[in-house]
Amino acid sequence: MSEMSPFADSIFRRTYTFHPDETWAECAHRVAKAVAITPTQEKQFFEIINDRIFVPGGRYLYTAGRPIFQNANCFGFVAQDSREGWAKLLHDATMCLSMGGGIGVNYSDIRPKDSPVGRMGGKSSGPLALMQMINECGRHVMAGGARRSAIWAGLGWQHDDISAFIRIKDWDPQIKALKASKYEFPATLDMTNVSVIIDNKYLQLLHNGDPTIVELHRTICEHMAQTGEPAFLNMSRIQYDDSTAVTVNPCCEATLQNKDSCNLGSIILPRIRDLSHLEYVTRLAIQFLYNGSVKGDYPTPEITETVARNRRIGLGIMGLHE
Repeated sequence: MSEMSPFADSIFRRTYTFHPDETWAECAHRVAKAVAITPTQEKQFFEIINDRIFVPGGRYLYTAGRPIFQNANCFGFVAQDSREGWAKLLHDATMCLSMGGGIGVNYSDIRPKDSPVGRMGGKSSGPLALMQMINECGRHVMAGGARRSAIWAGLGWQHDDISAFIRIKDWDPQIKALKASKYEFPATLDMTNVSVIIDNKYLQLLHNGDPTIVELHRTICEHMAQTGEPAFLNMSRIQYDDSTAVTVNPCCEATLQNKDSCNLGSIILPRIRDLSHLEYVTRLAIQFLYNGSVKGDYPTPEITETVARNRRIGLGIMGLHE
């Protein structure tokens, strides 16, 4: 096995080791031992991880062998439009972020800003207020004292607050300057990736030249070009493949049910010898991730229940550029 590059080694030691002198082989051994169900599996898992043919998600590397084995990288939520729903999301976000998992939240069900609040009186703060509350949770929660929070917020294109959402990260020049001089300087939703959730209806209206949608699309694209955000998330395309998916993880490459988890690992293609080897490694990697879903600890009982029902895994590839 080739040695890690200095950059890879620095990331490994900063984020994933049990102690400063832990070697990659020692890490591979504790991960394999934590996940395996049989001695044969432990040996097989160790070999493909130690040789970096298969690399589990970062939470596996960090938590394997610890009293709490929280091995999911991310969790997905749909914000509920009630006081109880806001409080529950804040609780669940704190639990997930403090255990090292990023979160993706679909806020489309939250009533618009200034809508009447029936039982308590007054007016709603709207989804952008809740997004900012979750963002501040992320600012102050540092998993293990070393890992920044990862957060995604999505809002449906038909929501009354969509214009404000598109512009929410239009920081003024003074804030940008302070942020540039000190990365930790707080700015609105600076811990959060944001996306406008679209669907086939949106695309059809755009195709037909509906003036309202054309203007909305132009505004989104202008902001995307200026700041990189918001992104688009086509929920119709997602639900074509999985009708139960309602949200995504912070980087939007994994689709999730409400209170579901990302259980991730990657096969390193340059280390694959041939198709037979690829099949062998793929079968082992799938078994590894399934075992991990069974043996892992999760931040809330509802997530534990969803994981037990779905056993969702995400097996990817790395090194295609080589």
